[in-house]
Amino acid sequence: MDDVSDCYNEIFTQIVKLQEKYSEPMIAGNMMVHALRIYKTILNDEEFVSMMDTIGESKNKIESYDREVIH
Repeated sequence: MDDVSDCYNEIFTQIVKLQEKYSEPMIAGNMMVHALRIYKTILNDEEFVSMMDTIGESKNKIESYDREVIH
């Protein structure tokens, strides 16, 4: 398995575990905060603003999960 798939699967597994304890908006919000902080740390100001603009322009292209309800 390549590193990207391995990382994706590890994070996904952790999210499923967190859903047993926390609400999905709480998990997603915290993930966004940490992701943006990482990008803000590794990108220069111009790159960060460009990335944020791209995210905003892509908002209608983002697909939701086909998810199973976890109880």
